[in-house]
Formats: sequence, C-alpha cells, structure tokens
Amino acid sequence: MAFNIKTFGKLSPDQLKEEIENSKKGKGSSFKGKMIKQSDLPEGKTVFRIIPRPDHHLPWARVEEHNFYNKATKGWALFNCVASTGTHCEGCAMSQRLKDSDSKLDQEMGESGRAKAQFFMNVEFLLWGGEPVPKEMQGIKIFKFGLGIYKGSERGVTGGLLGLLERYSFIQDPMKGCAVAITKMLGNQPLDTKYLVDIEKTRVEDEDGVSEKITKTPLPSLKDTSEAGLEAFVKTLQDLGSLARLEARNEIMDKLSKFMSPEVRANRQLGAPAEEKPRKFQRATDILEGEGEEVFGPGTDDIPFDTTL
Repeated sequence: MAFNIKTFGKLSPDQLKEEIENSKKGKGSSFKGKMIKQSDLPEGKTVFRIIPRPDHHLPWARVEEHNFYNKATKGWALFNCVASTGTHCEGCAMSQRLKDSDSKLDQEMGESGRAKAQFFMNVEFLLWGGEPVPKEMQGIKIFKFGLGIYKGSERGVTGGLLGLLERYSFIQDPMKGCAVAITKMLGNQPLDTKYLVDIEKTRVEDEDGVSEKITKTPLPSLKDTSEAGLEAFVKTLQDLGSLARLEARNEIMDKLSKFMSPEVRANRQLGAPAEEKPRKFQRATDILEGEGEEVFGPGTDDIPFDTTL
C-alpha cells in the first residue's frame, strides 16, 4: 500500500468502531520488538505524544504473546502465539499442561505463560514521572503496554487509550494533536499498580478564573511542518509491521526446552509426538478461564497474523 500523506494521522471512525468491538473479543494482529514497557514507567505522571502509523488509521499494533518464566531455573521463553493460524500452538499446550499440574509452581508458570494481548505504539515522551525526560528516553520510542492502558480495567466500559481516541479523535494528528498523560500509582503488590490514562491539559488563568485547556501543537520531533518535511519524518519512523514474526515450531520448542529445568524436562513431554495428530486449541485465555475446550483453532478472520518481515 502506497503511503498517502493526506491520511497520515487521520482517524477512521469505522476502523475505531471495529477496534472497539474487537477489543471485546480479543482480536488483533501480532507484533513484537524491543521497546519501553509500561512497567518501566516511573511512579507519577508521564506525558507523551502518540506518533501515528503511516497507512494505518490506528496508532498501535497488537500481539497475542506467550511469556514463560521459571523461578526455579531463571529460564525464560517469549514468543508470539500461533493458534490463530489454525495450527497447533506449543505455547498454548505448555500453558495448559502446566496449569493441569499438581505443582503450585507449575500452575503459576502456566498461568503467567498463557497468551496475553500486548500493544505497541510509537510515542515521544514529554514528561517522565513528573520530571524532565531522561536523555535515554528522548526521541521517538516504541511503547509496549497491556489491556489496562489499552482500554482500561472497568468491565463493559471503553476506557484507556482506546476510549481517549473515541472521544478525542485528533490526539494522534501530527499537526493538531495533543499529549496523553499516564499516571502510575503503585500498589502493595505489582498487580495492584494502576495506570490512569487521560488527555493532558494545561491550566489557564484569565479574568474568569482558572480553567483547563487542551493544547494542540505539531509533534515536537516534527521540525519541518511542510508536506515535504512530514514525508521525510515518516521515513524515520520504526515500522511496527516489521516487528511481526511467527516463529517456527522448532524455534518455539527450543525456547520452551531452555525454559524448563533439566529435571522437569526429563519427566514432562514437550509438544505433541510426531505420530500424534497435533492438538488445536482455542485462544489460551478461553481455555484457562473455562470458556473453551480442546477444539480447532480460530478461523482466518480471528486474530489475523502478519507472517512477513
């Protein structure tokens, strides 16, 4: 698809409506790469501008990601779920087997390793935990975040970044957009930490008193706001689509083998035997939450994956 400069940063109401519906069903595309994670955010308010994606009306890319960690061996395995292709997913299978184990440690690993939605977006930080942005965080970065920031944690309510785009469609406009603020509030446990998402406003004082105002400005990194400058700016952006990759079964098996301890590997079978028909699962979240059985995987219209690099 050729880049159309006239559509850069413009929000499509139809695509946004579809995204909101898909967010309730767990649909999306798969991407992964090196980025700043939401857990890296400092306590307090962090402010950033969203960088729109060329030829994409929505600024983020999505992945269904398996992330296994073994406390006993410090083993780790991270890869994209392949269940949406209609083939056997070793990550879903491993997660379920661990969940079915009598070992509490296994059960914890199985739960943490189930496929979870993650989102990736190009951003430019303007404030870092209420302080100036550190040098290593300056410039355009890839921000990785979860469902809480994506659409909020309140059931049945479209909140988070998705809700902001629904209410303020101009947020990601490169010329007349505005900043987003995420306030991180630490809890007693990691899972208790909350991330409040809102549009950034400035306090204005006039004869009528103090009020809050939304400030619309060009992207700070966009030095040349001409059409030529905007086109040159687009060429500097990280292509989130290039981060998409579905690993081959042997690569995933190798990661899972290293993730498991030698003792566990000796007593547990990884993956389906060659002579056995591969098992096909629904999304891991459906199985683990008791909403699904061992069945054929989602169709081609459910959680589409881009397997090109």
